[in-house]
Amino acid sequence: MEIDFINLITIFIKWLHSIAAMSWVGGSIFFALIIRPVQSSMNQEHSVVFKNISIIYRDLVDISVIGIILSGIFLMFTKLSENITNDWIIVFIIKLFISIIMFYLVWRFRQEDFSYNSKTKGFYGKLSFLLGYNAIIFFGVIIFLLTSMMSQL
Repeated sequence: MEIDFINLITIFIKWLHSIAAMSWVGGSIFFALIIRPVQSSMNQEHSVVFKNISIIYRDLVDISVIGIILSGIFLMFTKLSENITNDWIIVFIIKLFISIIMFYLVWRFRQEDFSYNSKTKGFYGKLSFLLGYNAIIFFGVIIFLLTSMMSQL
């Protein structure tokens, strides 16, 4: 089996795409299950440490999102040049839609008027547990499942 230069580039970009996605979703799981609970139980003296961890995590997310977008565009055009089924296109559109929601959530969390720790009341307050970092984790896992499904179509 001979592998040409284009195939090597495609393999590298698929690898980059996977690593970026795993870093983002895995980092979100670590942040939600480890960092946030510890941070909420610590006193203010340790807030500087957690602020630095949050900055590093934000950088990880930024790099991951850029990697996912750029590699995803390349992989999309590579795949669209092949014979694909309607089922694959439907799953891809769902995956793309969920990805856009995830990118929006990250953007929203970074807005100055957004406070993760504020106690929102009403309907949104009841949904805030589902719409925070937990939503990124949930959607990320769904995207991994959809990716597995796409490889079988």
